[in-house]
Amino acid sequence: MPPRESAIEPTATPKGAARAARILDETLAFITEHGHQDLTIEEIARRVGIAKGNLQYYFPTRGDLLRAAFAAQMDRHKTDWLTTEEAPAKDDTERLRRQITFELQTNRDIAFVTQVTERHALSRRDPLLRNIGNDWLQWVTGRYADLIAGQSPGLPRQACLHRAVALYALLVGSYRYTGAEPAVPEAADGLDDALVEMAMALAVNGG
Repeated sequence: MPPRESAIEPTATPKGAARAARILDETLAFITEHGHQDLTIEEIARRVGIAKGNLQYYFPTRGDLLRAAFAAQMDRHKTDWLTTEEAPAKDDTERLRRQITFELQTNRDIAFVTQVTERHALSRRDPLLRNIGNDWLQWVTGRYADLIAGQSPGLPRQACLHRAVALYALLVGSYRYTGAEPAVPEAADGLDDALVEMAMALAVNGG
């Protein structure tokens, strides 16, 4: 790998940031199409149209590249999550219900679900990536706990967090039944509406 010409981070300039973003986009596209197992730095460099050494200027190792790609995917999801949460709502109930609906709609994003599945598989062997995923879980359950607290202002924080974890597990775990290709199509008919009501009951009443 060629030495860097200066101590400036490669993504510090607009050109560098754009190239790094392109590299991560191609990495996520490859993961969606083929999984992470067969991904190589050489293949991503070929897809981007740069030399392997140029790619390693941004991401020196395959592990660095995969971690950065999955972190970027989570950052984008966080942005979408916040955009949904911060949109105008008439009250806290509408805001929470809309967030639950957003989560179920995300289950239908095949590329997103594929990438998350691949990230979980790799996380079993990569503690650094597992930490990135844990940071996301801490963040998203904390945000759901905030929404739950808006419904039940007197509820202790720990109880809000417990409900948030249970709610998020319910919504994310249902993707096999509510995604683009439900595991049991006949059983999945109308499931989204039922899940919204169950999630609301869990958030507001604890079950």
